Amino acid sequence: MTRIYMRKDSRRDQIARLGLEIANEKGLNAVTMPLLATRLGANHQLITYHCGTISTVRQMIAEEAITLENARVIHQALAMGFISTDSLTPKVKKLVQQFLK
Repeated sequence: MTRIYMRKDSRRDQIARLGLEIANEKGLNAVTMPLLATRLGANHQLITYHCGTISTVRQMIAEEAITLENARVIHQALAMGFISTDSLTPKVKKLVQQFLK
């Protein structure tokens, strides 16, 4: 069997994107190491190696949500304290406000 090794940054990006998918489906609080590992087809040690803690993973997801302007997950990240409104552009703040209406 041939193994494909990814650069650490690439794997972190993959984890953040997958976490964002899960957060969209179930909420940011539902993102766990075991769930990510299952979806990746890997074990949770892989995620720990690349990201550290679940808080770091959720922070990465929040940053990905800002980049992709995902108001639902940004709102959850704000509520959970992973990001602050200071880190949001006026455009993203407006998206979140519209989401809350």
